[in-house]
Amino acid sequence: MYILKTIWLIIFLIQANNIHSMQLVYLDIKPVETRAVLPNFDLPKIKELIQSNKPAIEEVDEKDDQSKNLIEQNIKYHKAIYINYWAASSASARNKLFELIDNSDINTVVIDVKNEYGDLFYNSDIKTAQEVFANNVAFVKDSAKFLAPFKQRNLYIIARMSIFKDALLAKNKPQYAIKNKEGDVWLDANNLAWSDPFNEEVRSYNVQIAVDVAKMGFDEVQFDYVRFPGRSGLSYSKTNTQTNRVNAIKAFLQSTQEMLKPLNVKTSFATFGYACWNKGDTYIGHQLTTLAPFVDYISPMLYPSSFQYGVIGYKNGVEHPGKVVELSLNNCTKLTGLAPGRFRPWLQAFTDYSFDKRKFLKEQIQQQINAAEDFKADGWILWNPSSRYQLESINAAE
Repeated sequence: MYILKTIWLIIFLIQANNIHSMQLVYLDIKPVETRAVLPNFDLPKIKELIQSNKPAIEEVDEKDDQSKNLIEQNIKYHKAIYINYWAASSASARNKLFELIDNSDINTVVIDVKNEYGDLFYNSDIKTAQEVFANNVAFVKDSAKFLAPFKQRNLYIIARMSIFKDALLAKNKPQYAIKNKEGDVWLDANNLAWSDPFNEEVRSYNVQIAVDVAKMGFDEVQFDYVRFPGRSGLSYSKTNTQTNRVNAIKAFLQSTQEMLKPLNVKTSFATFGYACWNKGDTYIGHQLTTLAPFVDYISPMLYPSSFQYGVIGYKNGVEHPGKVVELSLNNCTKLTGLAPGRFRPWLQAFTDYSFDKRKFLKEQIQQQINAAEDFKADGWILWNPSSRYQLESINAAE
């Protein structure tokens, strides 16, 4: 695995030096659809909803009390780009991104600190991290020095953690892993193992990492893959019911909130775009009304490519990227009763994979940005898995 990851790092560094003939290699390594596509058996329900043209949820009264005890929102409007693990580890790649930031109005970055393989970006003293070799490709020895260029630019810095999609933990401690029907460690479509969200040791391990990261000087920690894989036929340490799933995710978010709030570090989590249209948990443990009190922000992944059945009135999402964002965010507020400022969506800045394979360039990206800003969301985050962005696709600095 580590030889392969070294090869991936070399490939990324070559890309960072503009060898255009290899442009899509890294995109192939980590398919974008694995992050946002809805579990297959939930799609018929969504399809019926969209094609029926019926309201996705009932009107609900505003629930102002849900946000009373949360940290003050909207310090500033967050305009963010995502910096993946390999880009963060490369000085030349970081410098290219700083050049983009310096010439745009980007004021926020999301940096991988724990990726889907389970690799940490720092050398952790946590016993479990050492036992599962999570430190083996760590690239940050001095967190203050690493973060200094970001802080000098007055950037709001978000640490991104992949929580339960953690191949190193699951493979090296199979007692913590999700299993298949045969009792073996289950592997997803990317041949990666997941840890069991029901397992308290798994949750505790990730809480410890979140605390470490918070103490380094990050402003926020965002939890990705803080969910169940959304597949039937898997074996867990607890019965896989909706109530149990939601309670497991809630327990983790509540623990991290309790630990990070005294450090004045905010929390958020990423969720499927269709979670904005679903009163249930989308079979992944994400019932937004239940989880909302335990984070500062919710980041639905509103990639038009991931809306295989579109949204009400717009069957082809990539033809109407702004509408996908607009209607989904509006439905999120109706579903949860939360203020628009509690949402900060992920937006698509990568080539379509579901419809006509079109590239998402300035027009498509700006439509999404405009929709998020008109909604008065807390901000937005551009997702490109290779961390490659074009200045012309982002609003110019004022």
